[in-house]
Amino acid sequence: MSQSETIARPYAKAVYEQAVADGNIEQWQSFLAAVAKVTGGPEFTKRLSAQGFISEFQSWLGEFFTKARGEGLSAKELNFLNILHDNGRLQIIPEVSQVFEELLNEGKGRTPVTVYTAKSLTPAQKQSIIALLKKKAQGRGLLLKIIEKPELIAGIKIEFDGQVIDQSIQGRLNNFARKLEKI
Repeated sequence: MSQSETIARPYAKAVYEQAVADGNIEQWQSFLAAVAKVTGGPEFTKRLSAQGFISEFQSWLGEFFTKARGEGLSAKELNFLNILHDNGRLQIIPEVSQVFEELLNEGKGRTPVTVYTAKSLTPAQKQSIIALLKKKAQGRGLLLKIIEKPELIAGIKIEFDGQVIDQSIQGRLNNFARKLEKI
């Protein structure tokens, strides 16, 4: 876990608990996802120190959400942004959004799984991987995402439940290179 994810976790947990208590998980989910897209780039970080930036940012977000969902920012969303701003943490909103999604999936008993492949999988291969992962998931639902990464050369790499199973040629070559460096 990166340092920014560690910093983001308590904020995400607080937002998640509030969203569950208020019954507006979907609103917070869409709010965090949209704001994460805006705050995720280096241009945003440059502007953070500008005088009056937070007021302009909140005003712009209010207009955006009014157009997108028919209402501006809620008092709790504004409060969230102010707390992050006051603590110098606005730049971690993408990580807050990511951790919020993890908590949401955990709360719904779903386990995200990312499968990286060098080439597209056949339906039979997908079913085989799903069957294997369902056994390991121990009754939890799976959120499967398959991503093609030609740089793997061949094989697959699976990220599942905090583990990485790398059966790709690239992974094996990297492992071999590390062993050679130790000699």
